[in-house]
Amino acid sequence: MAAAAAVAAAFGLGAAAWAPPELSEDEFANQEVLQKSLFDEYYHSERGFAVGEALRQLGHQAFSHPSWAFGVANGLYHFFFYREDWHPAAPHSMLSIEDMSLAAELFKASLQHSSCLDPGLDLQSFLMGLCQQKLAMLFLLQLELGAAMSCEHRLAESAAVLRAAADIFEKMQKVQYHALLGDIGMKVCSFQHIPSLWLGSAFRKSPADLALNDELYPRSFGAVWPAERFPYAQFLEANFETFLGELQAILAEEGLFEQLRRLARNAEGLAVWPPDARGHVQLLDGREENPMLATCAFAPRSCELLAARPELRCGRGAAFLARLEPNAWLKPHLGNSRRLAAHLGLITAEGTELNVGPARRLRWQVGRAFVWDDTHVHDARHNGEGTRYILQSFFCHPCEQRELYQSHELPAVRSLASDAACEFAHPVRAEVARALRQEMDAREEAYRSMPRMTVRADAPVSV
Repeated sequence: MAAAAAVAAAFGLGAAAWAPPELSEDEFANQEVLQKSLFDEYYHSERGFAVGEALRQLGHQAFSHPSWAFGVANGLYHFFFYREDWHPAAPHSMLSIEDMSLAAELFKASLQHSSCLDPGLDLQSFLMGLCQQKLAMLFLLQLELGAAMSCEHRLAESAAVLRAAADIFEKMQKVQYHALLGDIGMKVCSFQHIPSLWLGSAFRKSPADLALNDELYPRSFGAVWPAERFPYAQFLEANFETFLGELQAILAEEGLFEQLRRLARNAEGLAVWPPDARGHVQLLDGREENPMLATCAFAPRSCELLAARPELRCGRGAAFLARLEPNAWLKPHLGNSRRLAAHLGLITAEGTELNVGPARRLRWQVGRAFVWDDTHVHDARHNGEGTRYILQSFFCHPCEQRELYQSHELPAVRSLASDAACEFAHPVRAEVARALRQEMDAREEAYRSMPRMTVRADAPVSV
């Protein structure tokens, strides 16, 4: 029975209710059509976003149809990561433990479907099966589940989830892809409420230490990079007053920031809880021929300054004015490779923090910029009072603009794009990086050819 018909029959769904699209044996085609269906329903449906029961039912069916598992797991992660009944005084976790437990099991099923943990799986099959992304998402969920269960004193369940993560990691190390990369390991958990758990007697990295950029470039500073080596970070700090002044002018007009946020945003799922606790006003989009967006009419000097920076002239370049409200949790997620992130504090607030991989509780400072690698799992929280505003930007990785850095007068800047920083000497590492680049180029080209998914003016807040 087709997925839509099966779910409709199981729940007696009428014609007006959401039902999943027809699915096939192609798991990546399923992922795309499910994502489009869910995003369309979330942002464009007039009947509200009532898909939870149907999506969970589809998830349980996916254990018998593993080509569905990856798409359903991502759907649950995008839209059901949080407990809808959570409030600041609640004794339980903000995480939806039941839904994310189902999502984690579905990611496991997807790993098995693609033979991702088969020691004999060749490099190309590992890459084409998106095994690294599946593993990253599974570890993300397992560690969050372990932390949330521990906070709710469900210690036996927490330990079981972390042991499962340890077991999968041990298997992962034996897969050809990881075995050839050398010393790849992890410490399962270093969360605030959970003691560290080590796998084996030797030092191993945590899942938070693993980043896709590290598989493309041989030298990394880890989660947080030295801002003083980046001319772009110095530029941000030098122009702080301009960026702050134009933000303040926007905030001085009641409701203008919200109007611009809705004008500029793209659909990206339920990324923060509470849903209205975060907002972005996008100024530049490096994917466009003219990167300056219509919102630049309200921050013209900021846009002119940013558009003149060569570091933003790539398909991965972008800049935003970003807001975070009290009690917000921007859920853990992974960014795109071949770029770095830079944040400039504009209006800060006590109790706001950013976690990037193993770097915990980073704080924004007024007028100060910091540079970090958003291909590490990262999340942000606001446990204080007052609204936080930053200038958030993504700029090209130095190894993607080597001439720009190699011509700099300072050796520390030139070293960011040196052969040692950008080219693997080991032939296997070089081949893996080449294959990854080809895959990314193909996916980026396909993405650019797709129509941009935008949202209606009265759609739910989620960016």
